[in-house]
Amino acid sequence: MTEGGGEREVPVRTQAETERSKYLYTQATKLLPEMRALFKGGKLTKREGWRNVAEHCFAQAVALDILCDALGIEGEEKRVIVSTAAVSDWDKRLEKRPQDFTEEERAEAERLIEIVDPDPELLEATEPEHFVRAYREGEDSIPFRERLTHYVDDITKEGEWTSVEDRIRTLERSGRRADMMELSKDVGGVNFFDYIIAHEERFETVLWARLNERLKAQGRPEIERPGDIPQWLYSELDRRAKESKDA
Repeated sequence: MTEGGGEREVPVRTQAETERSKYLYTQATKLLPEMRALFKGGKLTKREGWRNVAEHCFAQAVALDILCDALGIEGEEKRVIVSTAAVSDWDKRLEKRPQDFTEEERAEAERLIEIVDPDPELLEATEPEHFVRAYREGEDSIPFRERLTHYVDDITKEGEWTSVEDRIRTLERSGRRADMMELSKDVGGVNFFDYIIAHEERFETVLWARLNERLKAQGRPEIERPGDIPQWLYSELDRRAKESKDA
């Protein structure tokens, strides 16, 4: 293809990439109230540099949709988990740049999030204080759905799934959450980011065992190692996309 007399390379999507894109679009249409809360309410738009926050939320929702199905979490419980994840950072811009919102826009944002009605406990589960609570009360005392929600948050880097180590070290190096280091004193004095990684890797092993138990019962290939869960999510995403196309 040429443009302005010169050659311009046009990216060519593979069939798998096209199927994935169509599937994700379909998933987004199932979350229209949540998407309105992000883009219209929270003003997490690409033009103003906040699209990555919305992509992070959507990627969490897709991952939890896959995991809930794999774990046998159904009905209203699944809906609430996925819906809440989809708006987990809806107010990020409102918190960091309140001057970007008029009073009318604030009221509209609150109205849109009320329509979604996210679960407050699951929203809190994505906050750093989740780990302080786990340290004080014991990890096993935290409900599984809250641990699952925060685990997915901690393997989601903007719109991609990656390892806990990669996601948390990237956050640590960025300096964007230097305030989190202040919580080190509340988890025995260890580096707070080190504690997060150790905590999430312990949960990842629990999750891996639960997933493999169900996969084995279904006669499906098991996940080789706990750390392979993020990559497994991609394989499941592509499997769903292909099945959706063939349906």
